[in-house]
Amino acid sequence: MSKSLRVRAPIDPIAAEYANLKYDGGSGNLYTETFAKPTSASASQWAWKARGKSGSAIGRRDGAKGAPSLESLAMKSVLENLSGVTEDVLQWVPWRIGERIWKEIVRAQLDSFHIWRVFVAVYHEEEEMTSTYHRQSIIKPCIPLDGYVTPIVSESFRWITHLSISNVIFSMTELVNLSRLVNIGALDILASPRYPQTSLDTMGDGIVRAWSRAATEEGAFSKLRVLMLRYHTEITPRSLEYINCFPSLMLYNVTGCSITTESEGEAHKLGWTCEAGKDLLEALQRDKEMARSWDLPIHAYFRRAGVLAALDQSKVEPVQRIDKLPVLNFRIGPNASEDLFANLLNSDILFFQRLPLDDIGAVSESEAGKKGGPENDRSESSPPLKRRKLKVSKHKNFEELLKEFGSM
Repeated sequence: MSKSLRVRAPIDPIAAEYANLKYDGGSGNLYTETFAKPTSASASQWAWKARGKSGSAIGRRDGAKGAPSLESLAMKSVLENLSGVTEDVLQWVPWRIGERIWKEIVRAQLDSFHIWRVFVAVYHEEEEMTSTYHRQSIIKPCIPLDGYVTPIVSESFRWITHLSISNVIFSMTELVNLSRLVNIGALDILASPRYPQTSLDTMGDGIVRAWSRAATEEGAFSKLRVLMLRYHTEITPRSLEYINCFPSLMLYNVTGCSITTESEGEAHKLGWTCEAGKDLLEALQRDKEMARSWDLPIHAYFRRAGVLAALDQSKVEPVQRIDKLPVLNFRIGPNASEDLFANLLNSDILFFQRLPLDDIGAVSESEAGKKGGPENDRSESSPPLKRRKLKVSKHKNFEELLKEFGSM
C-alpha cells in the first residue's frame, strides 16, 4: 500500500518579505516598528534638569500693553535657548548684564546644575555668585557613580562639593575613585538598616586606606573637612589610622559602625577625641547667627569643622578662602532624615574630632618645663613625639582644654 505524503505548501517570497511590516491606514504606507530602551547616555542628562520649564516661565510681568521691549524679547530668547549659554559665550558678557540673566533664570526656576556651573565658572569673582548654594538630588540613580561624579569635579576649585550617598550600593572601585573629586569638602555615605539592600554594603576600612594613599601620593581630599561613614559594619577602629592623611579633616562620624567609645584611648594617641552628637549640637547653637544659614546638617558640620581648623592660626586664611566659595550639595539615593536637631540628639551619634595639636603641644611643653624633664629638648617636627605630647596632655586637665577651643 502506498503511503500518503504530506506536501508542504511553497513559501511565497513576496509574502515573507512583508510579513513583519505594519500597515498605516491613513497614509497607505508599510512600516517596521522597533522598541529600544533608553541608553545611559540619555540618562546622563540629569545635569540639565531644572524645576521649571522654559516655555511656561517666559512672559511679561509688568502687565504693560503693546509690543514687548527689546530687553524682554532678548531675555525670552535666552531662556528659550539655555543650551547655547556656555562659558565661551558668557565670558564676553559683563556682570551687570549677566546678573540680570541669572536672576531671570532663577525666577523661572531654570537654574539646573549645568547652568549654575557655567555661571559660577565665569562670574566666580562676583559676590552674588560666590554666595550661592545649589542643591541637586538623584533619588534613583541609573548610571555608574562616575557619571555623576565627573561633572561635579572642579579642579580649579570654583565651588566646594558636599556629596551624600544614601542607601545606594556602588562597587568598591567606584567608591575608591571618589578620590578624583578634588573639590570635595564633606562626604557622607549612609547605609541605613531600614533598607534591605545595605546587606550588600561595600564600604569598609580598605576603601578608607585607599583614600588615604591617594591623599598622600596624589594630594586627594585636600579640602575634605567632614567624613561621615554611617552604619557600615566593616568600618573599624583601624580606620582611625588612615584618616590622619586627610590634612583638612576635622570631624569623622562613625555612627552605627564597628567603632565605639572604647576606642577613645587609641584615638587620643592618633590626635582625635570622641564626641557625642549633643556635644556638637551645643557648639553649633552657640553661633546662632551663622546657624540660620545652615539648612542641611552636612553644611553645618562643614562650617563647624572650619571653626575648629581656624584655631590653628596658620589655617585661618585658607579656611576663610574656602568658606567664600559656592557650595554644591549633591545627594544620590533616597534622602535620609535631615532634621539637624533630631539627628544630633540621637544618643547613638558618634563623632571623632581632631585635637588642636599646636595648643596641646604648647601645654605639654609648659608642664614638662616645670618638671625639668628631658621633654624640653624634644623636637616638635617629629610626628611620634607629638603623639607622646598628646599622652602627657591627656593627664593634664584635658577636659578644660576641649572646653576652651569648643567655646570659640
